[in-house]
Amino acid sequence: MNLEKADYGTIVKFGTLKDLQEKMKQKKEDISEIANLTDDSGMSLLEKSLVSRKFEISKYLLDNNAKVNIVSKEGNNEFHFLAPNINCNEALEIGKLLLRKGTSVMQKEMKYGNTAFFSLCLEAFKGRSECTMEFIEE
Repeated sequence: MNLEKADYGTIVKFGTLKDLQEKMKQKKEDISEIANLTDDSGMSLLEKSLVSRKFEISKYLLDNNAKVNIVSKEGNNEFHFLAPNINCNEALEIGKLLLRKGTSVMQKEMKYGNTAFFSLCLEAFKGRSECTMEFIEE
C-alpha cells in the first residue's frame, strides 16, 4: 500500500496498525489528532476498523480515547458495525471494551429500526458459543 497517497480511512480498512502508525509519523500527527476522524457517511476510524476486522487497530484507537457512540448517517454505531464479526474472539474483546466505555446497545439504525443489541443478538445466535452468549448476557 502506498501510505503517502492513502488517507487514514483507507489505511484502517486495508492496512495494519503499523501502517497507521507510519502514516501518522509521516504526517507528523499524533493519535489524539486523528482518533475521531469521520468520513462523509459519518463513519469513524474505529467503526471502519470494526467493519474490516482490524481489531488490533480498534484496540489501539480505544486505548487512545477514541470517542464511542459515533452515529453514522444510517444511524449505526460501533456495535452495529461489530455485530457481523461478534463470533470472533477478537471481536468479543473489543465488544467488552465498548461496553466499558459506555457504547449504547440501544442505538437504532435507520433502515429497519434495529437496535445495536438486536444486531448483536442476531449474529451471536448464529454461532451460539459460550463466550458470545456470556457477552450478550453482559
